[in-house]
Amino acid sequence: MSASLPIVRDFAPTEMTQRCNRNVTPFPWPFGTKALPLPLQCWIACEKYDEVLPLKREKMKMRIKTPFLTVILALPVMVSCIGKDRVIDVAALPATAQRLLSSEFSAKQISFIKAERDFLTLDYDVVFSDGSAIEFNSKGQWEEVNCRLGDVPPGLVPEAISQYLAANYPSEHIQQIERQRRGYEVKLTNGLELEFDKQLRLRDVDD
Repeated sequence: MSASLPIVRDFAPTEMTQRCNRNVTPFPWPFGTKALPLPLQCWIACEKYDEVLPLKREKMKMRIKTPFLTVILALPVMVSCIGKDRVIDVAALPATAQRLLSSEFSAKQISFIKAERDFLTLDYDVVFSDGSAIEFNSKGQWEEVNCRLGDVPPGLVPEAISQYLAANYPSEHIQQIERQRRGYEVKLTNGLELEFDKQLRLRDVDD
């Protein structure tokens, strides 16, 4: 007596059957499904679907994990580069910084140039033999100039600030100047520190 197909009785249209109905087509019964009851077709489709779905899930997990693994593996290298200083030559400075050194500090002798990389920024510190120093950003724009034994070159001081100092502090010179987001801060030879806003108006005086 030949074996007969299992008989499915009292099959209820549950969520499982609804999910199976959507997947009957991709996983057809090899002997033809027209002769089989719909519940049995669903059962066959679900069995085939459950065999393939875990593989798809694993592939998706691997696709998601790959970028995260790349970042995690790269973190030690990124962290090792943070805060490291290295001595460079003038030729390694941005062109803008090189031109400023030639025009404003040609009479000074460079002691060393240091490149300092933080997590997101790169700065350059140029130190002269007399102790003066100038700091550049990654684009070669100066951010701070400190002339311990002399005056800040006039070409680096905005005209409005020079006029204010000439009118109010005629006997003093600028020893240090810093360019900030909110404006400028200058330090005079008498120790006074003056802050100017972006419109070059005096904001504060600190002694």
